[in-house]
Amino acid sequence: MKRVLVCLLALAMLLASTAFAESAEPVTLTYWLPCNDLEAGAAEQSGIVIAAQKFMESHPNIKLDLVPIGGNSDDYNSKFQMAATVNNLPDLMNISYGYVKQWAGTGVILPLDDIVAEIKDNYKTDALDFANEAVDGYWAIPYMAEVQGWAYNTEILGQYGLEVPETFDDFINVCKVLTDNGVRAIAHGATDIWAIWGYHALFCQYGVDKAMCDRLTAGEEDFFSNEAYRKTLERIAEIAATGAYGDAVSYTSNDEAKASFLNGDAAMYCFATSFVAELDASEHADKFVFNFGPQFPDSQVDKTVGLRTYGWNVYVGSCVEQDEAKLEAVKEWIRFLTSGDGTAALWEGGTIPATDLSYVDPAALDPFMVTIFDAISSDAYSVPDQCQAWYDASIKAPYRNAVTAIITGATDIDGAMQFLADWQSNMQS
Repeated sequence: MKRVLVCLLALAMLLASTAFAESAEPVTLTYWLPCNDLEAGAAEQSGIVIAAQKFMESHPNIKLDLVPIGGNSDDYNSKFQMAATVNNLPDLMNISYGYVKQWAGTGVILPLDDIVAEIKDNYKTDALDFANEAVDGYWAIPYMAEVQGWAYNTEILGQYGLEVPETFDDFINVCKVLTDNGVRAIAHGATDIWAIWGYHALFCQYGVDKAMCDRLTAGEEDFFSNEAYRKTLERIAEIAATGAYGDAVSYTSNDEAKASFLNGDAAMYCFATSFVAELDASEHADKFVFNFGPQFPDSQVDKTVGLRTYGWNVYVGSCVEQDEAKLEAVKEWIRFLTSGDGTAALWEGGTIPATDLSYVDPAALDPFMVTIFDAISSDAYSVPDQCQAWYDASIKAPYRNAVTAIITGATDIDGAMQFLADWQSNMQS
């Protein structure tokens, strides 16, 4: 009976799709993408661009008007926030899962429970629930799977008899050996304070979780004396004390740091897999490997801790609700994006899909991508970017400044913790 129902549902979806595709009235959906341009290599959105092109080829009466709104996170976040404030979000938009708890139920985006009921079998993981865990119901459609951590150039490590570090002590030793030999150990761009992906998981090793973040937000615990944050910042300070970041880190951008690693001029780079296509295109890519980063011997978790998220999601502006044709066109896009064809298109564009990866042939993966997929499919204790998932967005600047100030040596542990304490005070005032 269940199989019959599934077949009937699939047939109904196909008939609805065919009927809409044959509609005489064209529909245009304005679609905001956080990128600088629509070239295929446009970082996080490259897979969506290719998927959109293939979608429009198969749905000639639906036009996705792709609008790049900038690739800098601070800039595009401001545009999203301003548009949401006046309830003027576009028909479609791609943005992180952190916006679910800000927008759900406010009237600026549509609930998507009905379409989720149709497409949920296109996911083989808990991606849908992960993206919507902070709210009731479904408001965001995840399309990208991410792991965030560290890439290593094994050729550089091998020149000094070093291996990819798994423990924190090994990581520190790698930093010291490379620095003592005049090699840039870590490529880091401190002028972009958001470029700290691999560091989020370190805090979680010392017990930072949603419950702790809720208590700190509510003022039930004092931030300045919080041991989990202090201990993690102390570990980051140990890394900095080796000289691993180099003297120029304070005025290096993430683009410059990334280029240094891509060109084989640095041994390690903390990155998100949204940049994986660029790393994979490097002439040194066959020497790159990925892992979640150093694991602390006194971690509160008894297995590898790694940041693994379904970070980029499709949202639907509430304006669509007023136009039945647009609403059906939006559903067509979501059906396509989460289907096998959409999954294959995302992969073709260098995006690791959040949907069923059986549509991707693992035999075609190069060694670097194998390490990425191994991390995605591992049984590591998976945590999100705490600023995106567990806190109010206002913590991003003080938290990122705290971490970055330790990396650059701009302040001591107390000074970094004061950034967080000040944020807590402002939340209570």
